[in-house]
Amino acid sequence: MPRAAATLLCLLAVGAAACGGGDSEADHARKAAETYVRDLGARDGDAVCGDMTRAMQKDFTDTVSKGNPEVRGQPCGQIMTLALRSLPYDQLKQFSTAKIESVKVKDTAGSFVYRLRDLKVDGRMTREGGAWKVSCCVPGQEG
Repeated sequence: MPRAAATLLCLLAVGAAACGGGDSEADHARKAAETYVRDLGARDGDAVCGDMTRAMQKDFTDTVSKGNPEVRGQPCGQIMTLALRSLPYDQLKQFSTAKIESVKVKDTAGSFVYRLRDLKVDGRMTREGGAWKVSCCVPGQEG
């Protein structure tokens, strides 16, 4: 699934999901981001998809399915697991060491920076179903 791997790398460079611990909404959002990167490193496709908003899950499955029609109709978790398995383990494991910085939340929306060495990605998150979830990613500049 080579095209899926390239697509996945763009989508993986974000982080936030699930409900986390902490006292403030920013603490919950940060914990969600840490959970997301941990799930990536663990190659847990079901958990990673659970960490994303429904809209982002749809975008991911639609994008991967366009380049890989054999996965069309499969649930997000299965497609994500296949995509995660296509990445070298040591490369994927690095995602779980990413730093989540500059977490900001207001009402049901938030932003953060995901940093892994020279890679910097500005991400957005949304509160969906009572939990913080990844909603978008925008590749940033090195720094």
